[in-house]
Amino acid sequence: MSKLKKCLYLINLLERKGALTLKEINDYYQYSSLYEGEEILPRTFLRYREYIEETFPCYIDFNQRTGKYELHRHQKLYGEDDSLYDYLLSAYHIEGMTELAAYLEHRKKKPESRR
Repeated sequence: MSKLKKCLYLINLLERKGALTLKEINDYYQYSSLYEGEEILPRTFLRYREYIEETFPCYIDFNQRTGKYELHRHQKLYGEDDSLYDYLLSAYHIEGMTELAAYLEHRKKKPESRR
C-alpha cells in the first residue's frame, strides 16, 4: 500500500480515537484493510509523521506527559475556521478512497479458469 493511504489512515484514526501510543495505533492497524502482516515500526512512523506534516493541513505531535501521539491542525495556516481544514482533508480522503477502490477492483479481477 502507498504511503498516502497509510498516512490518511493514521490521520483518520487519530481524529476518531484521539491521542494514542504507537502500540495502540498498531493494535488498531492490524485490523485495517491496509495491514500487510507487519506493524508500523517507530522509524517508519517518524517518516509518516514527517510526510503528514509536509503534505496535509495537520501534524502529529508526541505528548511527553502522556506518552501518546496527538493530531493537530496547522492553526497558523487555517486559523480558527475549520471549514478549509475539513475540506482539504476530505479531498485527500476522496483521493485515497479512489486509489483504494481501483486497487481492490484490479485485485478482484482474476483470469477465468478453464474447465
